[in-house]
Amino acid sequence: MSRLLAAALFAVAATVATSAQQPAPVLNSTERARAKEMLAQIKTALRSDYYDKTFHGLDLNQHFKTAEGKLDTAVSQGHAYAIIAQALIDLNDSHTFFVPPDRAATYEYGWKLSSIGDDCFVVAVKPGSDAEAKGLRPGDRVLQYDAFPPLRDQLWKAQYLYRVLSPRRSLKVAVQGADGQTRTLELAAKVAPKPRDRRVSVDNFFDGGTLDLSEGPAAPVSLAQRVGDVAIWKLSSFGFEAEGVDRIFDEVVKGASGLVIDLRGNPGGLVKTLEQVVSRLFDREVKIADTKGRKSTKTSVARKHKDPFTGKVVVLVDSESASAAEVLARVVQLEERGKLMGDRSSGSVMESEFQAFALEVPDSSDLTVILYGASITAADLIMKDGKSLEHTGVTPDELVLPTAADLRGHRDPALARAVTSLGAPLTPEIAGKLFPIDWK
Repeated sequence: MSRLLAAALFAVAATVATSAQQPAPVLNSTERARAKEMLAQIKTALRSDYYDKTFHGLDLNQHFKTAEGKLDTAVSQGHAYAIIAQALIDLNDSHTFFVPPDRAATYEYGWKLSSIGDDCFVVAVKPGSDAEAKGLRPGDRVLQYDAFPPLRDQLWKAQYLYRVLSPRRSLKVAVQGADGQTRTLELAAKVAPKPRDRRVSVDNFFDGGTLDLSEGPAAPVSLAQRVGDVAIWKLSSFGFEAEGVDRIFDEVVKGASGLVIDLRGNPGGLVKTLEQVVSRLFDREVKIADTKGRKSTKTSVARKHKDPFTGKVVVLVDSESASAAEVLARVVQLEERGKLMGDRSSGSVMESEFQAFALEVPDSSDLTVILYGASITAADLIMKDGKSLEHTGVTPDELVLPTAADLRGHRDPALARAVTSLGAPLTPEIAGKLFPIDWK
C-alpha cells in the first residue's frame, strides 16, 4: 500500500491552495456541496467499518466537522480533495486513504524517483520524455521535489499530491548530477485526454487493493527466468489470482537449486496470492499472521502444499516494498527459510477493504455519476513474534544498495548479490538487463 504516515496533509493542502503553477477558479456551490457529500459518505463508512472503534483516540465527529469547515474555503477541486484526504491521513494508518474521482486526462511525468537508504535518487527516465530532453538522468540525487524535500518518510506526500490529488502539467526538481553540480529543472508532463465512457459503473471503476504512488513504468506483475540453477522471480505485485503462483513454481522454479524472489517496488495485493506463495516455500503448514479486526482476531495460515520448493531462498526488498510484500519477507525471515537482502521496506502493513461511492449528477450532458472511493483498514497484522510491521517495515539481513554510479550504469548489485549467493554467476551489469523497464 501507499506510504501514508502520521504527518498530516497540511503541507499538501497548502501547496494545492497556493500553487501559482496551475491557477484554478474558486469552487462553485455545486462542486463544494459534492465535496462535502463525499466527506460525509466516507465518514459514515469509516464509523461503520474501521478496525479500531476508538479511531486511535480521535474524536471522529469533531474531526470531520473541522474538515467540513475547511471545505468552505477550498480554492480549487484539488484543494478540496486534499482536505478530504487529510481527514483520513490523520488516522496515521497506511491503508486508510481517499481516492478522488477519475480525472479527464492522464499525466505522465516520464521519470521515476525512489528512496535508497536515506537519500532519494532518479532511478529511471523515459526515452523521448521532456525529462530526458532537459538532461535528467538515472543516478541524479534529488535534493528538492517541487514543493517538498524528498525525505524517505515524507516522499509519499509529494507522490500522493502529484499523482492522485492534483496532477501538474510540470514539476520542478533540484538534482545533483555525476559532476557534483546542482541544477534545477522544470519538467513537463505528457497530458492526454481520456475518452468518456458512460457505461462505467461502481462495480468496475475500482479494483481495490493497494494504491501505487510510484512514478514511471508499469511492470508486469510477475516475470521469471533462470540463471543457471537459480530461478529469479520478479514479483511486482500480488494483484493476480493464486493460480498464477503455481504456474511460476511448476514451469520455472521446479528443479532449481535456489530461488530469488524480487519484491522490490511491490506494493502488495491479494491475501490469497500471498498465502499461495508461502505454501510453495514450506514443506509444512505455516502461520502467516494474526489479523486483529474490530470485533475479532483471525489467523492467516498457508496450508501445506503437495509439491513445495525445498531449495535455498533469497528475498529482495526495498523502500517501495509494502503490505503483502513485507509480510512475505518477514515470514521468510522469522521462519529462517531464507535470507533477506536489499533496503528496509516501507512499513505499510495492514489489511483493508476498498469501498466505492457514487454521486449522481442530474441534468448533465457529460456525466451521469461521479465515482470515487476510500480504502478503509479492516485489521492490523500481528506477526509470529507478536509485533506489527506498520510504520516499522522489514530490515534485511544484508543491506545491499545501488550507488548513483550503479543507477547511471543500469547496474543491479542487489540482484547480482542475491543470485551469486545461491551459487550462480551474475554480474551487476547483466543483472540490470534481466528485467528491463517497460514504459507503458
